[in-house]
Amino acid sequence: MRKFKFTIIAVLVVIALFIPKLFHKITDKASDKATEVTQDVGKKVTNEIIDSATYMQFNNTTVLGPQIQVAEKLVYKDGVIISVKTLSDAGYKHYSKENPYNVKDKENSSYIKLTSKFKSVLVKDSKGNVTEITFDEIK
Repeated sequence: MRKFKFTIIAVLVVIALFIPKLFHKITDKASDKATEVTQDVGKKVTNEIIDSATYMQFNNTTVLGPQIQVAEKLVYKDGVIISVKTLSDAGYKHYSKENPYNVKDKENSSYIKLTSKFKSVLVKDSKGNVTEITFDEIK
């Protein structure tokens, strides 16, 4: 009977020593995961704020011709399309990273004059991501 009590006590001691280590391991993993999630969320929020600031300057605003070229450089990295309609064009010309604006001939109907004014509008998908910026030349 004495051996049985000793065995039970020994098992309880081993369990008592093992539980804190197990608890520590579990909480460390949970803490690491919480830190990782917090950092990911922080990066995402920071990127969204930067993106919002980048795009807000083209959200229902009037811009001059050179600002369209600035927009191209800012948004091509995100796969955003720039669509431009000049007073000389019947429709939009679409520009992207793969098809950048490169019109040098001032007689071309797609040429963007430095003094031209454009109404800019953001186009978003169902998730609220900017997919296109349209620029319509105004008189």
